[in-house]
Amino acid sequence: MKNKILITVLSIFLILVLAGCSIIPLPDTDKTKIKSIINEYFWAINDQDWDEAKNCCVYWTDRYDATCDLEECITDLWEQYGEVKIFCFVTIDNVFIEDKYADADIYLYVEVTIGIDDIPYYDDSDYYHYYLKEVEESTWKIYGPEIGEFI
Repeated sequence: MKNKILITVLSIFLILVLAGCSIIPLPDTDKTKIKSIINEYFWAINDQDWDEAKNCCVYWTDRYDATCDLEECITDLWEQYGEVKIFCFVTIDNVFIEDKYADADIYLYVEVTIGIDDIPYYDDSDYYHYYLKEVEESTWKIYGPEIGEFI
């Protein structure tokens, strides 16, 4: 009798432990998605994947236009120097959401080198305020700001 009770208690305990250890993915929050799209944007810039970078932006907004301008500038550098490398490092400090709009405070470091010898061409870091819009249910894209020659 004691064995049956002990086995039953251990079985219930084991079931509860295993149920508590199940891996349940956390739902994506809007803040997580906003941070993700900002990171995707700068990864695309690093890779010089202009279509992907523009895809992270609301079509024909300040950020979209600035990305097109950056693409043109980098293309000109490629034609002059044959090699252009971009390195962007972004840290997202705060994300504020109000209805279908969001702001994100970011720290951005940008380095651009040219030629096969990686000659420094541009090197800057600063804090920026990026603006995003929910374009579809839980799909965020960047629409501003328009800043700087490179970013």
